[in-house]
Amino acid sequence: MDLIQEILDKWCLASSAKFNLEKSKIIPLVLEAHRNQVIAIRKINIRDHAPLDKQIKIARDDKAIRILGV
Repeated sequence: MDLIQEILDKWCLASSAKFNLEKSKIIPLVLEAHRNQVIAIRKINIRDHAPLDKQIKIARDDKAIRILGV
């Protein structure tokens, strides 16, 4: 996630776009056990250095979300 954030930051700087973290959601698309782990520890990968920003929500299986293409 750290690498993705770095890439998005550079893209936003170059394009003058802005991502609203308060409206951003992570959608874990793997096994249920891993999805539950992502929700519990707020990391996509257990080796990630820092947990996901508290502003970013993690989608749960039982909740509908809206997707806006960028």
